[in-house]
Amino acid sequence: MFHTQIFYLTKKKANEMSAENMQAAPSTTTEHVESHEEMAQVQGELALPVDEKKFIEMNVPKAHFEKYQFKPQVISENKIEFYNAQDVSYYQRELKNPVLTVWLLTHGPAEGKPAKMNYTQKRLFETAWKMNIQVKIVETPRFDLVVSQEGLQHILYNGVKVEKLPDAVLPRLGAKINYFSMAVVRQFEKMGVLVLNPQDSLEISRDKLYTLQTRMCHNFFFPSFT
Repeated sequence: MFHTQIFYLTKKKANEMSAENMQAAPSTTTEHVESHEEMAQVQGELALPVDEKKFIEMNVPKAHFEKYQFKPQVISENKIEFYNAQDVSYYQRELKNPVLTVWLLTHGPAEGKPAKMNYTQKRLFETAWKMNIQVKIVETPRFDLVVSQEGLQHILYNGVKVEKLPDAVLPRLGAKINYFSMAVVRQFEKMGVLVLNPQDSLEISRDKLYTLQTRMCHNFFFPSFT
């Protein structure tokens, strides 16, 4: 195992600092620092005494540290909660015997741009991994939907028939969700897969007026507007 130390400033200590120091380094007085490069910067600007410096060990295989380029972002008092790997292949790993398989539906990168993952996708993967839950990040444009007289049992991903469906699907499509993405969500629902945030809720939430009309029908209070 590879051992490294990461310096960070706790939120409690930041709140205890004087107004002078807070003004001197407003951009670095945060709950943590993201990399070793920031360590010297924070230590210098805040002029912390030796007994106020906080260190935490990061125990990971050296090959993982170098290959996946970890940049921890969420650090508690005694452990790192989020490795924040810069290499996306870290989030494409597969568990041998997961207790549950969840597909995270995304739009994927724009055409011609490299794959990139956001904070939420990374956190969901890392947290689920610790619980022996396999999270697979899939892109809706890569699906092909097959509807025939035999039913809706066919769905292709990257041109290959999906033999084993996930236990659950979690759409993370945002406000830019399009017609085909909605169709993918609807297909999973019709095939009996548990969909967290089903198609109906996505359709309502993307239309503000529709959202208010739905709330009104269920007696949810909201201020009047024109």
